[in-house]
Amino acid sequence: MVTDFYSLPLVTQKGEPLDETLEKVVETIQFSIFCFTLPFYILITYFMLDALHRGVEELSTPFFRLCIATAFIDIWTLLNNYLGAMFPKWGWATRAYLFLDGYYAHAYLYFAWSSGES
Repeated sequence: MVTDFYSLPLVTQKGEPLDETLEKVVETIQFSIFCFTLPFYILITYFMLDALHRGVEELSTPFFRLCIATAFIDIWTLLNNYLGAMFPKWGWATRAYLFLDGYYAHAYLYFAWSSGES
């Protein structure tokens, strides 16, 4: 029986787990979808907020208020994922991330943990 965590056998990985070309294709498709859906999502959220403020009775129910709240959380999660993880991975805005140093990493992780990203 192993009693110490550090005495566990080291697991080694043989080869690349995923082809880099496939990974690049999937990330490009996902980013394309993100670029299309994010402005559309923001626009729909704006219209829902506008209808709420104008007092449209059908859109003033608790259900639609919950939809608006979750829309903001979804938008924040999408932005946090790309600004915090994907852009640094791709090497975009390297100077900005180097300038922010550890603050960026801490902020990204706090928001990722609180928004349910995994």
